[in-house]
Amino acid sequence: MPEQLAVSMQPGTILGYQNRSWRVIWNDTLTQRFRVRTTDAPYETKTFCYRAGQMIQVRWVPSHRL
Repeated sequence: MPEQLAVSMQPGTILGYQNRSWRVIWNDTLTQRFRVRTTDAPYETKTFCYRAGQMIQVRWVPSHRL
């Protein structure tokens, strides 16, 4: 799986955790926290803290549109 800096994860990024798919819904770079929600029922939300420079394995990254 590709890796991405936690600070650069934008809403819509999909990652795997506990054998489920999670979609990033919020990333606060000031407090270094991001929130994810499961992509399938039963829906669950979790918030994670990260350190500056920490890499996270992701499954899918939304494309940037200019």
